[in-house]
Amino acid sequence: MTDGFGTRSTKPKRGGEPISVYAEAMVPVYAIALFVGFLMLLAWIVGVAVGTWVDGWEFADPERRFGAVGRSTVAGVVGFGMAGMSASFGGWPPVLAVVGALAGAAAMVVVARVFGPDAA
Repeated sequence: MTDGFGTRSTKPKRGGEPISVYAEAMVPVYAIALFVGFLMLLAWIVGVAVGTWVDGWEFADPERRFGAVGRSTVAGVVGFGMAGMSASFGGWPPVLAVVGALAGAAAMVVVARVFGPDAA
């Protein structure tokens, strides 16, 4: 059984639609990106809190160390994972799911740049 893109299907999805082997293989990539991005975001929040509120720990503030580039990187990784998981479980073909994941990453980078603390 093929899915119309020449890839072999391994197991049925909701409604009996086949899920491609490639789409199934990309889910862990998106999940790892989302998990790593979440950890980076959590570390960013803790770093800002410690750098702001603890005397003598200004060096821990990631805004001072990494600035807009670091903030955009964190946003991009989270956006890639979220959009990729969403597209993959939404039944998109694997190629379109990767394009959607990249578009999600780009959108999050734009949001981080436009609404960041130095965007005034």
